[in-house]
Amino acid sequence: MNPEFNQRKENIAREPLHERRQQVRYGYRTFVALYIILSAGIMAAGYFTYHDYYKRSRIEAERQLSTIADLKVAELQEWRSERLADANILYKNILFSDLSRRFLTNAKDWQAEQQLRNWISKYTMNYEYEQVRLLDPQGVTRMSYPAGLQPASVAVLKRVAEVVVSRRIEIADFYRHEVNQRIYLTLLIPILETATDNHVIGVIALQIDPEKYLYPFILHWPTSSKTAETLLVRRQGNDTEYLANLRSKKDAALRFRTPLGKTNIPTTMAVLGRTGIVEGASYNGVPVIAALRAVPDSPWFLVASIDRSEAYASVKEQFFIIIGSVISLLLAAAAGLAFIWRQQNIGFYKERYQAAEAMREISDNLNATLNATADGILAVNAERKVLFYNQKFLELWNIPQISIGLDEETLISLAMKQLSDPELFLREVQRVYNSNEYSFDTICFKDGKVLERYSAPVRQEDSLLQSRVWSFRDVTERKRAEEELQQAKVAAEAANIAKSRFLATMSHEIRTPMNGVIGMIDLLQHTKLTPEQREYALGAKQSGLHLVHLLDDILDFSKIEASKLELETFDFDLRPVISDIINLMSLQAHEKGVDIASSIDTDVPTALTGDAGRLRQIITNLVGNAIKFTSKGSVHLQIRNDNEDEHSVTLRFLVCDSGIGIASEKLETLFEPFTQVDSSTTRIYGGTGLGLAICKQLASLMGGSIGAESAEGKGSTFWFTAVLKKQIKAPSTDERDVNIGITSTTGSVTVTPLNLPIKEGEDSKRNVSENGLRILLAEDDPTAQVIVPRLLKSYGYLVDVVVDGEAALRALRENDYALVLMDCMMPKINGYEATAIIRDPASAVRCHDIPVIALTGNAMKDDRGQCIAAGMNDHLPKPLILDDLLAKLDMWLKK
Repeated sequence: MNPEFNQRKENIAREPLHERRQQVRYGYRTFVALYIILSAGIMAAGYFTYHDYYKRSRIEAERQLSTIADLKVAELQEWRSERLADANILYKNILFSDLSRRFLTNAKDWQAEQQLRNWISKYTMNYEYEQVRLLDPQGVTRMSYPAGLQPASVAVLKRVAEVVVSRRIEIADFYRHEVNQRIYLTLLIPILETATDNHVIGVIALQIDPEKYLYPFILHWPTSSKTAETLLVRRQGNDTEYLANLRSKKDAALRFRTPLGKTNIPTTMAVLGRTGIVEGASYNGVPVIAALRAVPDSPWFLVASIDRSEAYASVKEQFFIIIGSVISLLLAAAAGLAFIWRQQNIGFYKERYQAAEAMREISDNLNATLNATADGILAVNAERKVLFYNQKFLELWNIPQISIGLDEETLISLAMKQLSDPELFLREVQRVYNSNEYSFDTICFKDGKVLERYSAPVRQEDSLLQSRVWSFRDVTERKRAEEELQQAKVAAEAANIAKSRFLATMSHEIRTPMNGVIGMIDLLQHTKLTPEQREYALGAKQSGLHLVHLLDDILDFSKIEASKLELETFDFDLRPVISDIINLMSLQAHEKGVDIASSIDTDVPTALTGDAGRLRQIITNLVGNAIKFTSKGSVHLQIRNDNEDEHSVTLRFLVCDSGIGIASEKLETLFEPFTQVDSSTTRIYGGTGLGLAICKQLASLMGGSIGAESAEGKGSTFWFTAVLKKQIKAPSTDERDVNIGITSTTGSVTVTPLNLPIKEGEDSKRNVSENGLRILLAEDDPTAQVIVPRLLKSYGYLVDVVVDGEAALRALRENDYALVLMDCMMPKINGYEATAIIRDPASAVRCHDIPVIALTGNAMKDDRGQCIAAGMNDHLPKPLILDDLLAKLDMWLKK
């Protein structure tokens, strides 16, 4: 021991015994009080740290559950809205109602039956319904597609009677079919006698298989989890009925129920009207956390749940870590106390000295622990005096070290200078102190900083308030990231809208002048021309059509990006399709001195059902590319039968050329958008790089695939497959003079002239009306006002022209017409509004059922549907192709 310590010891020894004992007792009591305070601080810090981690874990679990529940409810609501929209299309369709009435009242009307069957089959395939059924008011099935499936369920037949009475669209909610025991939903749509007569003559039943179209996105959980699941339920009497299978009960749908008396089950809470985040027991009795949502406009309730053990797995680990740290600190403090007490016989001064050292060590440990946290921590006692704080607290509040040691009032005054709303801050502090409760809120600074504030009271065993711990966390970057994410989302949505508007506008603006170009060329072809002039006119028209095809490629690509490209279904003969393609491409091949040929294997069926236009688009693109990249030699198109059954056939189309070829390493990216083999190829041969990407998507939609085999300098073979349905009874067609596979040994190609309608006398006219049928053209484009009447006059039609919808209505009130060609976008009254007035029985037009064919410069996905919904009978996009226009006139005037 050093001399100074010995001297102090002697001084203590000379003190009276009772005074020494009194000093020892006083020192002991002081040390115990200090130890209690430190212990409270340690436990408060541990408690707060644990509670903070627990709260953040719970918030994260609730956020995930709420997000998933909201997403799935939105998907369910959108799914129901789409199904009701599908039903409304049939409910409000006058033509469909007329066909149904004709068939239901006269079963021998085979024409109405065939048209109705085609309509139902197309609707089934286009909208992916399991089965579409036409029933009479007594519930008897009069027609179904596909045919031969199980009879209508009893649940559906009961709802048919309700639909007949209510005359509204009804939904037969989840039910199990008595025959196959599968679960379905069915949309029931009343068919009214007429638009004004609400008498129900039949019901359309759209059967939906939830296993295909509903359960996948209900049961899917977007994150990795062992216990999380989504439950779809509804109230069934005094029970909660589960509408989908469960994780541990694979056959639970419509079979498993829980009584409403079990109010601790989240599904029971949901059907009883409770929403939000709840805790309870699952149907298996396992404690869970769940998000409850009611699905709007439906009897369904959605519950997204996860086991508490999984949600709080990390909290349990953190609890033991915190407990260990707190115990360690408490043991260290106790050890220091025991050591000081044991050394009392050495001397009072030494005891005090050693106790101070031990307490300083404990304080350093506590400060180190608190300073290691990412949160700012401040503790105050019952008198609102500062007990302790950490360095992070000073940094978050920009408080200088010298300020600490002052009372809480001074700290609050320093803090309020930095806040954007100091009055709110002060009110919240007072409220928390008065309530003695836990609190959580957000604080905003003038400089843009954002803190999350959490406060917890620390109590003694007698429940009297001992102290309060405040925690502060900087969430500025997180809030900024959330705001930036929201802004980016809004900007992306605005960009998509702008893109769609731009494409629609450009389609209209380009197609309208192209209508004039191609129409003028058609007029020119109807005049007496020399062979050379006729060849020039033909080339100009083909160039115009190529420009329209390029515009279609751009629109198709935009649909591919939005996953909205769809196929049509109709009957066609493969042979004239191939013949037309070869005839079209022959001129291009002839100009380059390339032989072109095609062949169809004898086992290939040619009477098919599918989208002939999209099939023509793929073949034309591949053949055009082959001619483009072949400077000499030949191009050959071959069609093979890959596979065939009773109803469909898989055809393989091969396009072989002797051109420049493609390097093997380039083949993998060849079908990607905007991809060329290399930059030099782009400069020499041109192209946008969209054609093959569109072909790939179209082949996929047709149930096939696409590929290429090639080597540099040795030519290329491009192939694709397509699954097409075979016609049940192939229609009889006139034999055509089809030159397929004609080649020349001199390097040229024999070209079959295109069958263009050229006016060189009365024998060249087709579809000529002896009585001169009178047609009304409503069109505001001056060029179209000149072209269309002149072209149709050559075919015996008399055309009156008006410049807007108002003039069209006036003409229909004053004259009789066989048909109306209606431009959609016109001044004063547009085509949609004019058609609505024509169909209105209260309007003064002479014929409310007159065929109306829409003319539009748009070619987007929803354009045709919008025209049909407005009451128009058919749709023709601009530029008008003469053959298409004449075909539409033939079809509707014959009706």
